Amino acid sequence: MWNGKERKELILNMSVNNIYTTKYFEINQDWEVPIPGFMVIASLRPIKSVSDFSDQEAAEFIGLVKITRQGLKEVLKIEKVFLYQTKTVNTIFIYGCCPDCPG
Repeated sequence: MWNGKERKELILNMSVNNIYTTKYFEINQDWEVPIPGFMVIASLRPIKSVSDFSDQEAAEFIGLVKITRQGLKEVLKIEKVFLYQTKTVNTIFIYGCCPDCPG
């Protein structure tokens, strides 16, 4: 699903706000939460839950979660993260990938 060029582009863009946009989702750094590596995967269409994904969205989403996690580990050396679905904002599905902060 993800070729080497797409994976490299996603990982190299981890220092900008809008990191990657696909047909169904976008990955952004959440600058409102000052935690390096705090990523948000948001749907581009109004949905409220993973159960609302089409089969194509589900396949793309899991690929984005995997590649985002790999990028956090490779680029930012983040070993542990919390993955969670946050409340929907304006019916947009938002999934967070937040590094485990010691302390």
